[in-house]
Amino acid sequence: MQRQLFTQPEAQAIWDRFFARIGAICRPLPDEHRREFSLELEDHLYESFNRQEGASEVERLAIAIEKMGDPEEFVKPMVADYQLATAGRTLNPRSVYLGLLFNMSRGVKAVVVSFLYGLGYMLSLGFLFVAIGKPFSPERIGFFAHDGGGFSLGILDQPPAGATELLGYGVIPLCIVLSVTLYLTLTKLISRGRAKPRGSR
Repeated sequence: MQRQLFTQPEAQAIWDRFFARIGAICRPLPDEHRREFSLELEDHLYESFNRQEGASEVERLAIAIEKMGDPEEFVKPMVADYQLATAGRTLNPRSVYLGLLFNMSRGVKAVVVSFLYGLGYMLSLGFLFVAIGKPFSPERIGFFAHDGGGFSLGILDQPPAGATELLGYGVIPLCIVLSVTLYLTLTKLISRGRAKPRGSR
């Protein structure tokens, strides 16, 4: 339910649009957390509105909103922190995904950090695919030693001539352990550091 705080309809409309934007950005948050955050921002903005000098409510509210800033800049990092902290507690892949996605709002360095974490999660998923796929295509999936030197772990279109599969079905538990260990390590790291680049606030 929207709060009626102004005598001028134009001011109320500006207020409602501003918090509709915030509500849309906060949609990934649980309802209770979203309401608490919205009420906190409403109180902060209304106090700022009351401190402004202006000829009308619209003018004073516009000044207060300008001072608060763009919701994209201050709400998305909060959502990112919440989702990444939740990921650390629950290990929920959805929280990991949303946390990294919203974390990109922090700037170029954060985009790079989120991208690197994303690559790590893709590698974890790759190990899992190897474990799942091994029984269905044992001749193309596994840990191979090449005849001319070198090794390959993964899913190959066609193993090189002379390649030897070293682990057989033993690659399944190995890749499961690698997948789970990498996932847990990355998730604990992002939940502690909130996936911020070094030097971020």
